Amino acid sequence: MSGHVEAELKVLTRLAQSLISGECLEIEEAFEYQQSGIKITAMPIYHKLVEYIFTIEERGDVMTLQLRSTQIPELFIALPSPLMVKIGSPITVEELC
Repeated sequence: MSGHVEAELKVLTRLAQSLISGECLEIEEAFEYQQSGIKITAMPIYHKLVEYIFTIEERGDVMTLQLRSTQIPELFIALPSPLMVKIGSPITVEELC
């Protein structure tokens, strides 16, 4: 069990580092819902075919960003706010000759 937690934490750390460094987060779908006055946006992201969840929780003026494990629901990394997250696919520009 400890090996599984360590492996999941390493992946979450890598995902957090890529987000903080400004890499683009590829999102195929997003789900929004309200729970006890908190607006939650959940976006599945994948790393080596394993699903993780990127969440944005909004409580009035306070926003919390988190990367969550789907295999160990109690395991997550909270990211500092404000943090600019690029969502979508990177745009590629080709030279026309």
